[in-house]
Amino acid sequence: MSQEQTYRDGFVPRYNIRTDLALEAQEFIKSKTAAAIPGVISDTVQEDGITISRITVQNEAAAQQLGKKPGNYITLEAPKMRTRDTDLHDRLSEVLAREFLNLAPLPQNLEETVLVVGLGNWNVTPDALGPQVIKELLV
Repeated sequence: MSQEQTYRDGFVPRYNIRTDLALEAQEFIKSKTAAAIPGVISDTVQEDGITISRITVQNEAAAQQLGKKPGNYITLEAPKMRTRDTDLHDRLSEVLAREFLNLAPLPQNLEETVLVVGLGNWNVTPDALGPQVIKELLV
C-alpha cells in the first residue's frame, strides 16, 4: 500500500485499524503506547458544552504513524447535539465558523472569489451533510 493510499484511507498501519478522525487515531495509539506521538500536537478545550479538539500533524513520520496527512484536524463534540437545543446548535455553528476561519481566513478584499464545495450523497444520511450545507449557504 502506498503512503498516499495510507493517508487517504485513514488507516493506522501499525495497529491495523481505520478511522476518519485524527483524534480517534491519536487516542487509540496513546492507549496502546501510553506515550505522545512525536510530531503530533494536540489541544482540547471545553467551551459551553462543546469539546473542541485540535490535532496538528507536523511531519511525514507523524503522518505515517497516525495515518493522516500532515496538516490541521479539528473535531467538535457536543453530547446533546441531537437534541432540539437551538442555543447549542447556534453555539456549535459559531464555534465551527470560528475554527474554520482560523484554518482558512476569508479574503480581506470582498471582491475576491471563494470556492465552496459540498461533497456528499443526499441518499446516505451520514454523507448528506455537504449537500445540505450548500443548500443553506447564503451568498
